[in-house]
Amino acid sequence: VVDEESKGGSLFKGDNGTVGSPSGLSDIFRVNANSLNTNVTINADENASCTGPLAIADGVVVTVGGNLTVI
Repeated sequence: VVDEESKGGSLFKGDNGTVGSPSGLSDIFRVNANSLNTNVTINADENASCTGPLAIADGVVVTVGGNLTVI
């Protein structure tokens, strides 16, 4: 099983397990990190979304050329 949470990734939760586990494929909830610690670029031809609140660390740059929605 891949431990995505410790790498800043996300987990799928529900009845079955985490990302990387075949048993977790039908889980319904995705649990996201709530802080951004690396620079990110959303290209002009991309759409991105995240669930807030979202804290952006000092010195981190988010460049949005496309669309970013914070829910």
